[in-house]
Amino acid sequence: MSVVLPNRIREWRIAKGMSLVTLSSQIGTTPDALSQIERGHRRLHVWRMTYIAKALKIPVAQLLPWEQNPQSLTPPEWEFLQLWRKISSENKAVLEELMLHPVIH
Repeated sequence: MSVVLPNRIREWRIAKGMSLVTLSSQIGTTPDALSQIERGHRRLHVWRMTYIAKALKIPVAQLLPWEQNPQSLTPPEWEFLQLWRKISSENKAVLEELMLHPVIH
């Protein structure tokens, strides 16, 4: 199955610091073809979307446009979530307390 639709590939590629050349070589296509996919001018096959998400280390759903996935995260939100998942329970408790009761000087 393939569709031509807006996507967030470019947004994520840039957020991950990847060039068109780098990502396209990782997913087995040309930079020109990837650029056309990013702009919605070329069909995006589901299997290719899977390769792209894997190369970017994000869930496939994050590549969908906001209208089709309103719960998707921005790249900074995604990075924060990944960091949050790595910290200890004790540190999470401290951060939660700071969020609920910020210290104002």
